[in-house]
Amino acid sequence: MNQGYVTFRKNYLQVSFTLRKEYYSRFTFEQWKLWEGLWEIIEGLPYPLSHLKSVRHQIVNGEILSELQIHFRRNKLYASFMPVDWKISDDTIVVPDAIVVSKHELGDFIAITPAIVFEVISASTESKDRELKYRIYEQQKVRYYVIVDPKKNLAEIYQLCEKGFELKKKTRDEKFFFELEQYNFEFNFNNIWD
Repeated sequence: MNQGYVTFRKNYLQVSFTLRKEYYSRFTFEQWKLWEGLWEIIEGLPYPLSHLKSVRHQIVNGEILSELQIHFRRNKLYASFMPVDWKISDDTIVVPDAIVVSKHELGDFIAITPAIVFEVISASTESKDRELKYRIYEQQKVRYYVIVDPKKNLAEIYQLCEKGFELKKKTRDEKFFFELEQYNFEFNFNNIWD
């Protein structure tokens, strides 16, 4: 891609156009706070969160949170949320489907790197979740990134290692042992499918 251009794609609209970087506005956290609806900003570019309207998405995401709550409901060190705003920088605010984060610095939004991020993919978010967010979460040093595909009933668990994320397991119905800095727990993926 030419360094002087940015390409915008909206798969569900089948629209693609390219603008020179000096012709588009980069949005910030202060602007984002005023917007209606659910949006993410990644490197200043807005992304609508239309996938949250899917019933299947919400069912699977709710089951992920239920499974996490077994371990974190009364945990003094970590908390789990779905979905929640994570402010990475002034021009990057993402809304992961579910996270596990340290309780030490919680406020109106998450400002620290979560230990675990879950993203439930859909046709309109798959490339963003597998490429753009994968790169962001890796750069932010998220310990585990879990990509959940509700159509295939499949979860991919990536763990941060020396060279970046490594795929540790693909599973439909197995348990996975997450090792955090001060807490370890077993997550049963069989429990998240309806």
